[in-house]
Amino acid sequence: MNESKKPASGPRRRPGKNTFTTKSGTAIKLNRSLGERLKASRDARARRRAAYLSTLPKNRIQRILYRLRPRELARYWFSRDGAIMALKIVGVGLVVGFVMVVGVFAYFRKDLPNIKDLSGQSLAAVLHISIAPDRPLSGRTITTPSVNRSLPTKCLNTYATLRSP
Repeated sequence: MNESKKPASGPRRRPGKNTFTTKSGTAIKLNRSLGERLKASRDARARRRAAYLSTLPKNRIQRILYRLRPRELARYWFSRDGAIMALKIVGVGLVVGFVMVVGVFAYFRKDLPNIKDLSGQSLAAVLHISIAPDRPLSGRTITTPSVNRSLPTKCLNTYATLRSP
């Protein structure tokens, strides 16, 4: 009687053809479609989040206080999720900064000289103002050599504002 021996735990399972087992024992699936990759990454993210949430206290206020600890704040900001959040904040900050710079330029644009009035002269020649330094500006007329006309000033101390009519 020649009987074949079967393992007590059942048949041994063979790994699939599209898997690779690392030294740590985790199986990596190869040749997956894009949809399968996205689904797997979403699933992995949900598992990471569930594992993190399971370590938090059950009470809402205690969870908030736990997350405000310096060690937990550092752990978050130096993690992958914290780096992504930092990139989002920097991106929004750059957009808001750009909009503010454009708004400030638009607000002060009315005080700038008209580009057609420059008529080929250098900007320094247009903005040059000759004033005697020993006399105060109040009630005086400032002459600009490039415009060939006098502009009355309403000055306090040494600041003058020129606006073309």
